[in-house]
Amino acid sequence: METLDRVRRRLEGRAEVAEKRMVGGRSFSYRGRMFCGVNAAGLVVRVSQEHRDGVLAEPHVRPLVIGGRHPAGFVVVEPAGLETDELLAAWIERGLAALDAGD
Repeated sequence: METLDRVRRRLEGRAEVAEKRMVGGRSFSYRGRMFCGVNAAGLVVRVSQEHRDGVLAEPHVRPLVIGGRHPAGFVVVEPAGLETDELLAAWIERGLAALDAGD
């Protein structure tokens, strides 16, 4: 999975980041809290609930659906929204920032 390899490279060497299996893919957590992951749909990213609607209005972003549910704190960024390393890095940082926001 190309996106997974790119995320791993981007997070390599970051203290307190752990990778685990999740439903349908892999997740990355900081201090035990998931901030992003990769599944067949794309990059799963934590977003603050306050900014969720604005994030969903961005290109190549859609709600995360798990078992028919739409977790409010996560979105999926489709591969077309991750074409450059800069775009991928920005989404990863947004996920980490959402942890700081307390969501």
